[in-house]
Amino acid sequence: MPSNEPNFITRKRAVGTVCSHHERDSLEGAIVAIPSADPGFDWIFSRKIAGFITAFGGANSHMAIRANELGVPAVIGTGELLYRHWSSARKLSIDCASQLVEIL
Repeated sequence: MPSNEPNFITRKRAVGTVCSHHERDSLEGAIVAIPSADPGFDWIFSRKIAGFITAFGGANSHMAIRANELGVPAVIGTGELLYRHWSSARKLSIDCASQLVEIL
């Protein structure tokens, strides 16, 4: 599998419990894992999330533009390997300014 260079959106930092987008009642303050950066996931911004990661998508995707508009830290287009690794973690730190994701 080819490695991906994720897109870090905003220059902010977020720390939170990792939740799947399926866990709709647990998203507030969480780092949300969603598979792609398409408009169908726009509803996550109404849940007061700390940030989010996606496996697929780019810097010009709908979710990247919305994250930037709303100041929500995001790591978009991580690729399947990093997405599986990070989305299965219990807690993540996302530092967009330094382009770092750390499992806590």
